[in-house]
Amino acid sequence: SGPVERQHRCPMRITMQTILALATLATTAWAAPIVYFRPKELEPAPEGSPQLEAPGNWFSVNNEMKLLPEVMSKLTFEVRDHAAPGDVEAEEALRKNAHWGRLYVEGWPASMQYLRGHFGEHLPVGSLPLVAAEPLDLCSALSEELVAKINAKPHIVVAKRGTCTFGTKATHLAESVGDNASLATLLLVNNEPGNQHAPGPDAHEVQASVAMVAEWEGDALLEEMNASSYEATFVPINCIESSETKQTQSLCEPAVASDAKYVENDRVDGGTLTVSGETFEYLLAEFGRPFRGIERKVVDVGDGCLPTKEDLTGAIAIARRGGGCQFLEKAWRAQEAGAAEVLISNRDSTDALVRAGCHPRWAARNVTVPVGLVSLAAGSKLRSAKTASVTPSHGGHGAAWAALEKYANGDAKPRSKKAQLKKIDALSAERHGAVYPERRAFLGGGKDEL
Repeated sequence: SGPVERQHRCPMRITMQTILALATLATTAWAAPIVYFRPKELEPAPEGSPQLEAPGNWFSVNNEMKLLPEVMSKLTFEVRDHAAPGDVEAEEALRKNAHWGRLYVEGWPASMQYLRGHFGEHLPVGSLPLVAAEPLDLCSALSEELVAKINAKPHIVVAKRGTCTFGTKATHLAESVGDNASLATLLLVNNEPGNQHAPGPDAHEVQASVAMVAEWEGDALLEEMNASSYEATFVPINCIESSETKQTQSLCEPAVASDAKYVENDRVDGGTLTVSGETFEYLLAEFGRPFRGIERKVVDVGDGCLPTKEDLTGAIAIARRGGGCQFLEKAWRAQEAGAAEVLISNRDSTDALVRAGCHPRWAARNVTVPVGLVSLAAGSKLRSAKTASVTPSHGGHGAAWAALEKYANGDAKPRSKKAQLKKIDALSAERHGAVYPERRAFLGGGKDEL
């Protein structure tokens, strides 16, 4: 099938016997040949015009029927084993072979699955700033201001699917950066449920990188980009049923070790809560939107399981964990009452911080406020405060607390108090206990002597 957007598919059935080739082969360096067709009854084909000898890709754009030649996808979909630890060459081969992965937007509650296009180059390495295309559908040349921004520094340009072909969008982006293809990465937002590997037989020589994300996640990202600036990292994923080169319990994992390290130890999935001159840690929920570090008034909503009569307009709603309802319900009720952000506090000092989840993920698609979890101590301080601010930061907060909880609940604790202290000191140092005192306190079970 061709690269046409679904709303532009021609409902008319056209047979090869009724069609003659007319016209024109594109000769530019950036586009595959394009052949235009019209029914034979309308006008005979000029003498010497190219004739169709094999099926191609039919589609219509702007009421014009086009046929593009069949071209091979740049994706191989080859199944490969994970790279052995330290094998940088094998990791690079896996990165280039990956046809899908996860997009990590800094401070975003969850990664977004992306699918690489059938055309274009490999996706960039490392974190890059996001910018919305101007025009958003990228069916005409980018604005001069945006072209200058992209040429000054590599960007991921986010564009909506629709109106024109994927190849047209990629071509406009590639033209904006000239010969420097590394500056251009096109992130398409689908305009219907689901996702796909975008085909581009009309732009198979375009050098820009191309990927697509699902509609509801991409639309949410574009909405947030209107209010704040974000950076994002493409993490290619490799999947294998059984690995002979690496010990792992995961069927799918980052193709490159440095990406795996980033996901666990460096991405933004938490940060700091500042209230009444004190600093606490929070973990970002796996749904909702990013925090922005804005000081807001604080309103206590109890368990948050029932509709509140409090005025939450623009406020941080602080709710207690439990009470007979789920995290999602607490967030939704607070949002409905006008809250700008929602924090949920633990009910016990010995509870670990966790990333509040929601399954399936799409069940929380209508939650458009940030949601986080804090300790009992932080919750108590919030309930007596007038204002507070929640600021995202790097550090792999979720992975750190998961490691702490694993130790606290494990059976392999040293027997002696001295050995326990030594183990706690080591784990605290490894997981930045000096920066986040609540981690050290949790490892000691809340006891001052530990």
